[in-house]
Amino acid sequence: MIDHKMSAMMTPTVSPSLGSSKSAPAFEMKFLLDATQADEVTDWAFSLLQIDLNASSPDGTYETTSLYTDTVARDVLHRSSGYRRRKYRVRRYADGNCVFLEEKKRKGHRVSKRREAVPIEDLPGLADVPGPIDQQGNWFHSQLAEKMLRPVCQISYRRTAFAGGDESDPMRVTLDREIRGQRIDGWWFHSASDAIPILSDSVVLELKFRGAMPCPFKQLLEAMHLMPTGVSKYRYCMMALEGSAGEAAEGVEHA
Repeated sequence: MIDHKMSAMMTPTVSPSLGSSKSAPAFEMKFLLDATQADEVTDWAFSLLQIDLNASSPDGTYETTSLYTDTVARDVLHRSSGYRRRKYRVRRYADGNCVFLEEKKRKGHRVSKRREAVPIEDLPGLADVPGPIDQQGNWFHSQLAEKMLRPVCQISYRRTAFAGGDESDPMRVTLDREIRGQRIDGWWFHSASDAIPILSDSVVLELKFRGAMPCPFKQLLEAMHLMPTGVSKYRYCMMALEGSAGEAAEGVEHA
């Protein structure tokens, strides 16, 4: 059984991978859970942490949709040189009018993110030639042009998120359910009605923290005998859309 008595400082914080320093690297560990395990982790999180500020419902759940980019040759998917450690995507929460341009860098379990909020009506401009260097979002736009990246798929899921700790030592727990994916070819968000299930029998758990693993996380992993695994929603989606079922099962590079 999970010990629900240990308490962390329960203050909602931003994701540990945002604004992390070299002295306190951010870590992101992923796990694939079945429905029963996911319910147990959710109960544990409700007992120790606070619902994330992004949540729009009392159960801490909100819809997340991301547009992922790749080259025509699928260099990100195939982990070509220069494309192995970084992903560029646009993220939207629920049906918000603000979206986030994101660069995510990973080495093992260490991650860092750069993100910037822009109005959703600015998205079509990403298909144009990058503008002045000081223009909003130009760093993202310039990377797309330099790496010849374009939107290739949309991934949606229902996320339940919790946060704790403080500004210097934040922790975050997310559980992603009902993961769906679909092919896209432009800078706009589509209805998920045409999407196909991805990882339909699994829930993706992510534990995020800086520095040493928090004691509540250690307790959780020991109590449930959980082992981290590489899980890339992007790779699973693209293999399902463009590859065989067997190849999809190999989509285990972190996203």
